[in-house]
Amino acid sequence: ESVSYEKGICSLCGTEGFVMGNEKPWTFYSLDKPGFIASGFSAETGWKNFPICKKCSLLVEEGKQHVENWLHFQFAQIRYFLLPKSIFGNQQVLEEALVFLEKDRKKLLQTADLKVLSDDEDEILQFASEQSDALVYNFLFYKSAKEKFIILLYLNDVLPSNIRKLFEAKERVERYFIFKQAYKLKKELQDVYFTFATIRSFVNNPKAFLNIVEKIFKRKLIDYFYLLNCFLEQLRQQFANENFTKPNTLRAFQILLLLQDLNILANKPEGDSIMGNGIIQNEVKSKVEKFFAQFPDTFNSFEKRAVFLTGVLTQFLLNIQQRERGSQPFRKNLKGLKMRQRDILQIFPEAQNKLEEYGANYYTQLEEVISEYFVRAGSRWSITDDEINFYFLLGMDLSNATTEDGKSIFKADKEPTDNSEDNN
Repeated sequence: ESVSYEKGICSLCGTEGFVMGNEKPWTFYSLDKPGFIASGFSAETGWKNFPICKKCSLLVEEGKQHVENWLHFQFAQIRYFLLPKSIFGNQQVLEEALVFLEKDRKKLLQTADLKVLSDDEDEILQFASEQSDALVYNFLFYKSAKEKFIILLYLNDVLPSNIRKLFEAKERVERYFIFKQAYKLKKELQDVYFTFATIRSFVNNPKAFLNIVEKIFKRKLIDYFYLLNCFLEQLRQQFANENFTKPNTLRAFQILLLLQDLNILANKPEGDSIMGNGIIQNEVKSKVEKFFAQFPDTFNSFEKRAVFLTGVLTQFLLNIQQRERGSQPFRKNLKGLKMRQRDILQIFPEAQNKLEEYGANYYTQLEEVISEYFVRAGSRWSITDDEINFYFLLGMDLSNATTEDGKSIFKADKEPTDNSEDNN
Protein backbone atom coordinates (compact mmCIF):
# COMPACT_ATOMS: atom_id res chain seq x y z
CA GLU A 1 0.00 0.00 0.00
CA SER A 2 1.44 3.40 -0.92
CA VAL A 3 2.15 5.95 1.77
CA SER A 4 0.93 9.45 1.02
CA TYR A 5 2.58 12.52 2.49
CA GLU A 6 0.81 15.82 3.07
CA LYS A 7 1.85 19.01 4.75
CA GLY A 8 0.29 19.36 8.18
CA ILE A 9 0.71 19.06 11.94
CA CYS A 10 1.54 15.72 13.57
CA SER A 11 -1.34 14.70 15.84
CA LEU A 12 1.09 13.14 18.33
CA CYS A 13 4.10 15.44 18.72
CA GLY A 14 2.56 18.64 17.34
CA THR A 15 5.40 19.45 14.95
CA GLU A 16 4.62 20.95 11.56
CA GLY A 17 5.89 19.37 8.38
CA PHE A 18 5.18 16.39 6.18
CA VAL A 19 2.78 13.93 7.77
CA MET A 20 1.32 10.59 6.78
CA GLY A 21 -2.41 9.93 6.99
CA ASN A 22 -2.84 6.28 6.17
CA GLU A 23 -0.69 4.65 8.84
CA LYS A 24 -2.64 1.84 10.54
CA PRO A 25 -0.76 -0.26 13.08
CA TRP A 26 -3.89 -2.35 13.66
CA THR A 27 -6.33 -3.25 10.92
CA PHE A 28 -9.37 -1.90 12.79
CA TYR A 29 -8.27 1.57 11.61
CA SER A 30 -8.97 1.98 7.91
CA LEU A 31 -9.68 4.67 5.35
CA ASP A 32 -11.11 2.19 2.87
CA LYS A 33 -14.70 2.89 3.91
CA PRO A 34 -16.21 6.38 3.78
CA GLY A 35 -17.96 5.88 7.10
CA PHE A 36 -14.60 5.83 8.88
CA ILE A 37 -13.48 9.14 7.38
CA ALA A 38 -14.00 12.54 8.95
CA SER A 39 -13.72 15.74 6.90
CA GLY A 40 -16.84 15.14 4.81
CA PHE A 41 -16.20 11.43 4.15
CA SER A 42 -13.71 12.31 1.43
CA ALA A 43 -10.89 9.81 0.85
CA GLU A 44 -8.71 12.64 -0.43
CA THR A 45 -8.82 14.41 2.92
CA GLY A 46 -8.95 11.22 5.01
CA TRP A 47 -5.31 11.75 6.01
CA LYS A 48 -6.58 14.43 8.41
CA ASN A 49 -8.10 11.71 10.60
CA PHE A 50 -4.74 10.68 12.01
CA PRO A 51 -1.80 12.69 10.62
CA ILE A 52 1.57 11.63 12.04
CA CYS A 53 5.16 12.38 11.16
CA LYS A 54 7.72 9.75 10.18
CA LYS A 55 9.36 9.73 13.62
CA CYS A 56 6.07 9.22 15.45
CA SER A 57 5.07 6.56 12.96
CA LEU A 58 8.10 4.54 14.03
CA LEU A 59 7.24 5.12 17.69
CA VAL A 60 3.65 3.94 17.11
CA GLU A 61 4.91 0.75 15.49
CA GLU A 62 7.35 0.21 18.35
CA GLY A 63 4.55 0.86 20.85
CA LYS A 64 2.33 -1.65 19.12
CA GLN A 65 5.02 -4.33 19.41
CA HIS A 66 5.52 -3.46 23.07
CA VAL A 67 1.80 -3.72 23.89
CA GLU A 68 1.49 -7.03 22.05
CA ASN A 69 4.55 -8.46 23.78
CA TRP A 70 4.02 -7.26 27.34
CA LEU A 71 0.50 -5.97 27.97
CA HIS A 72 -1.65 -8.75 26.53
CA PHE A 73 -3.60 -11.06 28.84
CA GLN A 74 -6.36 -13.64 28.82
CA PHE A 75 -9.75 -13.04 30.44
CA ALA A 76 -12.27 -15.90 30.46
CA GLN A 77 -10.66 -17.14 27.22
CA ILE A 78 -10.92 -13.70 25.60
CA ARG A 79 -7.72 -11.83 24.79
CA TYR A 80 -7.25 -8.26 25.89
CA PHE A 81 -4.70 -5.49 26.30
CA LEU A 82 -4.43 -3.82 29.71
CA LEU A 83 -3.31 -0.21 29.38
CA PRO A 84 -2.60 1.78 32.55
CA LYS A 85 -2.92 5.56 32.41
CA SER A 86 -1.93 8.22 34.92
CA ILE A 87 -4.75 10.71 35.39
CA PHE A 88 -2.58 13.35 37.08
CA GLY A 89 0.46 13.00 34.85
CA ASN A 90 2.30 11.10 37.60
CA GLN A 91 5.03 9.35 35.66
CA GLN A 92 6.31 7.39 38.66
CA VAL A 93 2.92 5.75 39.33
CA LEU A 94 2.63 4.80 35.68
CA GLU A 95 6.15 3.38 35.55
CA GLU A 96 5.54 1.27 38.69
CA ALA A 97 2.43 -0.23 37.11
CA LEU A 98 4.26 -0.97 33.87
CA VAL A 99 7.20 -2.58 35.68
CA PHE A 100 4.81 -4.94 37.40
CA LEU A 101 2.76 -5.75 34.31
CA GLU A 102 5.85 -6.33 32.19
CA LYS A 103 8.24 -8.01 34.64
CA ASP A 104 7.11 -8.71 38.20
CA ARG A 105 3.91 -10.49 37.13
CA LYS A 106 5.99 -13.47 36.01
CA LYS A 107 7.11 -13.94 39.62
CA LEU A 108 3.54 -13.55 40.88
CA LEU A 109 2.20 -16.15 38.51
CA GLN A 110 4.56 -18.72 40.00
CA THR A 111 3.22 -18.28 43.56
CA ALA A 112 0.50 -20.44 45.11
CA ASP A 113 -2.89 -19.63 46.66
CA LEU A 114 -3.63 -16.71 44.36
CA LYS A 115 -7.12 -15.28 44.47
CA VAL A 116 -8.19 -14.96 40.88
CA LEU A 117 -11.13 -13.48 39.07
CA SER A 118 -10.54 -15.15 35.75
CA ASP A 119 -7.90 -17.10 33.83
CA ASP A 120 -4.40 -18.07 34.91
CA GLU A 121 -3.02 -14.65 34.04
CA ASP A 122 -5.65 -12.51 35.67
CA GLU A 123 -4.02 -12.27 39.05
CA ILE A 124 -3.15 -9.02 37.32
CA LEU A 125 -6.49 -7.67 38.53
CA GLN A 126 -5.45 -8.27 42.14
CA PHE A 127 -2.43 -6.06 41.54
CA ALA A 128 -4.55 -3.44 39.76
CA SER A 129 -6.96 -3.33 42.70
CA GLU A 130 -4.11 -2.42 45.07
CA GLN A 131 -3.10 0.75 43.18
CA SER A 132 -4.23 4.26 44.04
CA ASP A 133 -6.82 6.11 42.01
CA ALA A 134 -4.03 8.26 40.59
CA LEU A 135 -4.04 5.55 37.94
CA VAL A 136 -6.82 4.19 35.75
CA TYR A 137 -6.89 1.09 33.58
CA ASN A 138 -8.17 0.70 30.05
CA PHE A 139 -9.16 -2.79 28.89
CA LEU A 140 -9.24 -3.49 25.18
CA PHE A 141 -10.86 -6.88 24.50
CA TYR A 142 -10.29 -8.16 21.00
CA LYS A 143 -10.16 -11.10 18.67
CA SER A 144 -7.89 -11.52 15.70
CA ALA A 145 -8.08 -13.90 12.80
CA LYS A 146 -5.73 -13.81 9.85
CA GLU A 147 -5.38 -10.12 9.03
CA LYS A 148 -8.47 -8.99 10.93
CA PHE A 149 -8.28 -7.27 14.31
CA ILE A 150 -11.73 -6.83 15.84
CA ILE A 151 -12.38 -4.80 19.00
CA LEU A 152 -15.00 -6.57 21.12
CA LEU A 153 -15.05 -4.02 23.95
CA TYR A 154 -13.05 -0.98 24.97
CA LEU A 155 -13.52 -0.57 28.70
CA ASN A 156 -11.88 2.68 29.69
CA ASP A 157 -11.04 4.54 32.87
CA VAL A 158 -11.56 1.71 35.37
CA LEU A 159 -10.46 2.91 38.79
CA PRO A 160 -8.37 0.60 41.00
CA SER A 161 -10.82 1.30 43.84
CA ASN A 162 -13.62 -0.19 41.73
CA ILE A 163 -11.58 -3.34 41.15
CA ARG A 164 -10.74 -3.42 44.87
CA LYS A 165 -14.43 -3.25 45.84
CA LEU A 166 -15.11 -6.12 43.46
CA PHE A 167 -12.47 -8.23 45.22
CA GLU A 168 -13.93 -7.32 48.61
CA ALA A 169 -17.42 -8.36 47.49
CA LYS A 170 -15.99 -11.59 46.06
CA GLU A 171 -14.35 -12.40 49.40
CA ARG A 172 -17.54 -11.67 51.37
CA VAL A 173 -19.66 -13.89 49.16
CA GLU A 174 -17.16 -16.75 49.18
CA ARG A 175 -17.30 -16.83 52.99
CA TYR A 176 -20.83 -18.29 53.00
CA PHE A 177 -20.68 -21.80 54.42
CA ILE A 178 -22.59 -23.31 51.49
CA PHE A 179 -19.58 -22.58 49.25
CA LYS A 180 -17.08 -24.31 51.54
CA GLN A 181 -16.28 -27.96 50.76
CA ALA A 182 -19.42 -27.81 48.68
CA TYR A 183 -19.04 -30.83 46.42
CA LYS A 184 -16.70 -33.67 45.55
CA LEU A 185 -14.51 -33.81 42.48
CA LYS A 186 -12.36 -36.93 42.12
CA LYS A 187 -13.13 -37.72 45.78
CA GLU A 188 -11.78 -34.33 46.90
CA LEU A 189 -14.06 -31.72 48.49
CA GLN A 190 -14.11 -28.47 46.51
CA ASP A 191 -14.89 -24.88 47.46
CA VAL A 192 -16.86 -22.64 45.11
CA TYR A 193 -15.07 -19.47 44.00
CA PHE A 194 -16.30 -16.61 41.85
CA THR A 195 -14.46 -15.99 38.58
CA PHE A 196 -15.48 -14.20 35.42
CA ALA A 197 -14.95 -17.51 33.66
CA THR A 198 -17.95 -18.76 35.66
CA ILE A 199 -20.15 -16.09 34.12
CA ARG A 200 -18.71 -16.96 30.71
CA SER A 201 -19.76 -20.60 31.22
CA PHE A 202 -23.39 -19.44 31.44
CA VAL A 203 -23.18 -16.62 28.86
CA ASN A 204 -21.39 -18.13 25.91
CA ASN A 205 -21.80 -15.26 23.45
CA PRO A 206 -18.62 -13.13 23.78
CA LYS A 207 -20.39 -9.79 23.25
CA ALA A 208 -23.15 -10.61 25.73
CA PHE A 209 -20.55 -11.76 28.24
CA LEU A 210 -18.43 -8.62 27.81
CA ASN A 211 -21.55 -6.51 28.20
CA ILE A 212 -21.94 -8.04 31.67
CA VAL A 213 -18.24 -7.52 32.41
CA GLU A 214 -18.52 -3.83 31.50
CA LYS A 215 -21.54 -3.41 33.76
CA ILE A 216 -19.76 -5.06 36.69
CA PHE A 217 -16.67 -2.85 36.36
CA LYS A 218 -18.72 0.30 35.74
CA ARG A 219 -21.35 -0.61 38.39
CA LYS A 220 -24.23 -0.55 35.93
CA LEU A 221 -27.42 -2.55 36.54
CA ILE A 222 -27.70 -6.14 35.29
CA ASP A 223 -31.12 -7.68 34.82
CA TYR A 224 -31.91 -10.41 37.34
CA PHE A 225 -34.32 -12.27 35.07
CA TYR A 226 -31.89 -12.23 32.14
CA LEU A 227 -29.31 -13.96 34.32
CA LEU A 228 -31.81 -16.52 35.62
CA ASN A 229 -32.70 -17.37 32.05
CA CYS A 230 -29.00 -17.84 31.18
CA PHE A 231 -28.46 -20.03 34.23
CA LEU A 232 -31.47 -22.23 33.58
CA GLU A 233 -30.63 -22.73 29.92
CA GLN A 234 -27.51 -24.60 30.98
CA LEU A 235 -28.87 -26.17 34.17
CA ARG A 236 -31.90 -27.62 32.38
CA GLN A 237 -29.62 -29.25 29.84
CA GLN A 238 -27.48 -30.76 32.59
CA PHE A 239 -30.56 -31.90 34.48
CA ALA A 240 -32.08 -33.51 31.38
CA ASN A 241 -28.85 -35.45 30.84
CA GLU A 242 -28.85 -36.45 34.52
CA ASN A 243 -25.50 -34.74 34.99
CA PHE A 244 -24.27 -33.46 38.35
CA THR A 245 -25.80 -29.97 38.67
CA LYS A 246 -24.62 -28.92 42.11
CA PRO A 247 -21.37 -27.10 41.17
CA ASN A 248 -23.07 -24.96 38.53
CA THR A 249 -26.18 -24.35 40.62
CA LEU A 250 -24.00 -23.00 43.43
CA ARG A 251 -21.91 -20.94 41.00
CA ALA A 252 -25.06 -19.38 39.59
CA PHE A 253 -26.32 -18.56 43.08
CA GLN A 254 -22.92 -17.11 43.98
CA ILE A 255 -23.06 -14.79 40.95
CA LEU A 256 -26.46 -13.47 42.10
CA LEU A 257 -25.15 -12.91 45.63
CA LEU A 258 -22.09 -11.06 44.30
CA LEU A 259 -24.13 -8.71 42.11
CA GLN A 260 -26.52 -8.18 45.01
CA ASP A 261 -23.57 -7.25 47.22
CA LEU A 262 -22.40 -4.75 44.58
CA ASN A 263 -25.97 -3.39 44.41
CA ILE A 264 -26.20 -3.80 40.63
CA LEU A 265 -28.86 -6.51 40.35
CA ALA A 266 -31.83 -4.93 38.58
CA ASN A 267 -35.52 -5.92 38.64
CA LYS A 268 -35.12 -8.40 41.47
CA PRO A 269 -38.49 -8.51 43.29
CA GLU A 270 -38.54 -7.05 46.79
CA GLY A 271 -40.45 -10.00 48.25
CA ASP A 272 -42.80 -10.02 51.21
CA SER A 273 -42.46 -8.81 54.74
CA ILE A 274 -42.03 -12.12 56.53
CA MET A 275 -43.48 -11.37 59.95
CA GLY A 276 -44.12 -13.63 62.92
CA ASN A 277 -43.02 -17.15 63.71
CA GLY A 278 -46.12 -18.93 62.40
CA ILE A 279 -47.87 -21.85 64.01
CA ILE A 280 -45.32 -24.60 63.45
CA GLN A 281 -42.47 -24.68 65.95
CA ASN A 282 -40.06 -27.59 65.66
CA GLU A 283 -36.37 -28.36 65.44
CA VAL A 284 -36.17 -28.31 61.64
CA LYS A 285 -37.99 -24.99 61.40
CA SER A 286 -35.53 -23.42 63.83
CA LYS A 287 -32.57 -24.57 61.73
CA VAL A 288 -34.25 -23.69 58.43
CA GLU A 289 -35.07 -20.15 59.50
CA LYS A 290 -31.49 -19.59 60.66
CA PHE A 291 -30.41 -20.75 57.21
CA PHE A 292 -32.84 -18.38 55.46
CA ALA A 293 -31.72 -15.51 57.70
CA GLN A 294 -28.25 -15.71 56.15
CA PHE A 295 -29.76 -14.91 52.73
CA PRO A 296 -32.51 -12.38 53.56
CA ASP A 297 -32.61 -10.85 50.07
CA THR A 298 -32.99 -14.27 48.46
CA PHE A 299 -35.53 -16.12 50.60
CA ASN A 300 -37.73 -13.08 50.98
CA SER A 301 -41.14 -14.64 50.28
CA PHE A 302 -43.04 -17.60 51.65
CA GLU A 303 -43.52 -19.12 48.21
CA LYS A 304 -39.77 -19.01 47.49
CA ARG A 305 -39.07 -20.74 50.80
CA ALA A 306 -41.75 -23.36 50.12
CA VAL A 307 -40.39 -24.05 46.63
CA PHE A 308 -36.81 -24.34 47.90
CA LEU A 309 -37.77 -26.76 50.67
CA THR A 310 -39.90 -28.82 48.28
CA GLY A 311 -36.71 -29.21 46.25
CA VAL A 312 -34.94 -30.42 49.40
CA LEU A 313 -37.69 -32.98 50.12
CA THR A 314 -37.69 -34.14 46.50
CA GLN A 315 -33.94 -34.80 46.62
CA PHE A 316 -34.43 -36.88 49.77
CA LEU A 317 -36.97 -38.98 47.86
CA LEU A 318 -34.67 -39.34 44.84
CA ASN A 319 -31.85 -40.51 47.12
CA ILE A 320 -34.11 -43.22 48.53
CA GLN A 321 -35.30 -44.28 45.08
CA GLN A 322 -31.70 -44.54 43.92
CA ARG A 323 -30.84 -46.72 46.89
CA GLU A 324 -33.93 -48.93 46.65
CA ARG A 325 -34.33 -49.21 42.86
CA GLY A 326 -31.08 -48.05 41.33
CA SER A 327 -33.00 -45.33 39.45
CA GLN A 328 -34.98 -42.15 40.12
CA PRO A 329 -38.37 -42.46 38.40
CA PHE A 330 -39.75 -39.45 40.29
CA ARG A 331 -37.48 -37.16 38.22
CA LYS A 332 -39.99 -37.29 35.38
CA ASN A 333 -42.45 -35.40 37.62
CA LEU A 334 -40.08 -32.43 37.57
CA LYS A 335 -40.77 -31.76 33.86
CA GLY A 336 -37.15 -31.01 33.00
CA LEU A 337 -37.21 -28.00 35.35
CA LYS A 338 -40.01 -26.32 33.42
CA MET A 339 -42.49 -26.37 36.28
CA ARG A 340 -45.11 -23.83 37.21
CA GLN A 341 -46.91 -23.05 40.45
CA ARG A 342 -49.50 -25.79 40.01
CA ASP A 343 -46.74 -28.36 39.39
CA ILE A 344 -44.97 -27.49 42.64
CA LEU A 345 -48.23 -27.69 44.58
CA GLN A 346 -48.74 -31.15 43.09
CA ILE A 347 -45.19 -32.41 43.61
CA PHE A 348 -45.23 -31.79 47.36
CA PRO A 349 -48.02 -34.29 48.22
CA GLU A 350 -46.76 -36.71 45.55
CA ALA A 351 -43.33 -36.76 47.19
CA GLN A 352 -44.91 -37.32 50.60
CA ASN A 353 -46.98 -40.22 49.27
CA LYS A 354 -43.95 -41.84 47.62
CA LEU A 355 -41.96 -41.60 50.83
CA GLU A 356 -44.82 -43.32 52.67
CA GLU A 357 -44.90 -46.06 50.02
CA TYR A 358 -41.21 -46.74 50.61
CA GLY A 359 -41.81 -46.74 54.37
CA ALA A 360 -39.18 -44.04 54.54
CA ASN A 361 -40.95 -40.81 55.41
CA TYR A 362 -38.33 -39.57 57.84
CA TYR A 363 -39.06 -35.91 57.18
CA THR A 364 -42.33 -35.06 58.93
CA GLN A 365 -40.91 -31.93 60.57
CA LEU A 366 -39.69 -30.61 57.22
CA GLU A 367 -43.08 -31.39 55.67
CA GLU A 368 -44.82 -29.42 58.42
CA VAL A 369 -42.64 -26.40 57.67
CA ILE A 370 -43.27 -26.67 53.92
CA SER A 371 -47.03 -26.93 54.49
CA GLU A 372 -47.01 -23.80 56.63
CA TYR A 373 -45.05 -21.83 54.04
CA PHE A 374 -47.46 -22.89 51.29
CA VAL A 375 -50.42 -21.74 53.40
CA ARG A 376 -48.78 -18.40 54.21
CA ALA A 377 -47.83 -17.89 50.54
CA GLY A 378 -51.49 -17.93 49.50
CA SER A 379 -52.70 -18.75 46.02
CA ARG A 380 -51.30 -15.75 44.10
CA TRP A 381 -47.55 -16.13 43.96
CA SER A 382 -45.29 -13.25 43.04
CA ILE A 383 -42.40 -15.35 41.71
CA THR A 384 -41.84 -16.25 38.06
CA ASP A 385 -41.54 -19.73 36.57
CA ASP A 386 -37.78 -19.28 36.17
CA GLU A 387 -37.48 -18.41 39.87
CA ILE A 388 -39.59 -21.45 40.77
CA ASN A 389 -37.31 -23.81 38.88
CA PHE A 390 -34.04 -22.21 39.93
CA TYR A 391 -34.82 -22.18 43.65
CA PHE A 392 -36.33 -25.67 43.47
CA LEU A 393 -33.05 -26.95 41.99
CA LEU A 394 -31.06 -24.95 44.54
CA GLY A 395 -33.03 -26.76 47.26
CA MET A 396 -32.25 -30.13 45.68
CA ASP A 397 -28.55 -29.33 45.47
CA LEU A 398 -28.35 -27.98 49.04
CA SER A 399 -30.39 -30.79 50.59
CA ASN A 400 -27.33 -32.17 52.37
CA ALA A 401 -26.27 -28.81 53.87
CA THR A 402 -25.24 -28.97 57.50
CA THR A 403 -24.91 -26.62 60.45
CA GLU A 404 -21.50 -25.62 61.80
CA ASP A 405 -21.56 -28.61 64.16
CA GLY A 406 -22.20 -30.99 61.27
CA LYS A 407 -25.92 -31.60 61.78
CA SER A 408 -28.31 -31.70 58.82
CA ILE A 409 -30.22 -28.43 58.44
CA PHE A 410 -33.27 -30.06 56.89
CA LYS A 411 -33.55 -33.21 59.02
CA ALA A 412 -34.47 -33.52 62.69
CA ASP A 413 -31.93 -35.22 64.93
CA LYS A 414 -34.62 -37.37 66.57
CA GLU A 415 -36.12 -38.57 63.28
CA PRO A 416 -34.78 -41.83 61.81
CA THR A 417 -32.09 -41.42 59.18
CA ASP A 418 -32.63 -42.66 55.63
CA ASN A 419 -28.97 -43.78 55.34
CA SER A 420 -29.06 -42.67 51.71
CA GLU A 421 -25.99 -41.38 49.98
CA ASP A 422 -25.84 -37.62 50.02
CA ASN A 423 -25.80 -35.66 46.79
CA ASN A 424 -22.30 -34.29 47.04
